[in-house]
Amino acid sequence: MITTSKSCYIGTMKGQSDIMVGQQEAQVAPGVKFNNKPPTLEEVNSVVKKARGKSSHGPNGVPSLLYKRCPNVFRWLHKILRDAWNNLKISEHWMTAEGVYIPKEQNLINQFRPISLLKVEGKIFSVMTLRLTKYLIENAYVNVSVQKGGLPGVM
Repeated sequence: MITTSKSCYIGTMKGQSDIMVGQQEAQVAPGVKFNNKPPTLEEVNSVVKKARGKSSHGPNGVPSLLYKRCPNVFRWLHKILRDAWNNLKISEHWMTAEGVYIPKEQNLINQFRPISLLKVEGKIFSVMTLRLTKYLIENAYVNVSVQKGGLPGVM
């Protein structure tokens, strides 16, 4: 027989007495509400402003400076990000990368390190999705002594 009340028990097993598994904790409403709304123009603008202008562009040749300096193109980016968010589907191209070898030392032929070139739009979208992970951290649903939730600055 399995019994549950304030404690969770596993029933009697082959002559053994009941075993207490642990105390049930009261369900507490999260302090920070889950925000799954599409990204706002201000949020996208904040992410684009923080993007490094000198970083290499992705395989499609679009640098982040394009979105920083061209308001009409930036509004188009915001619309595309909102559509991807609302449709729960992102472009396959945003999930692909091209590998490039960069020399560590100029005079040694065997000293190369690989880097991945990602599309700027995919990078911006992935930063927007961090908001969903922050919800877990801010409500202490993740034990940060073991797992950081993929967020920079979480100690």
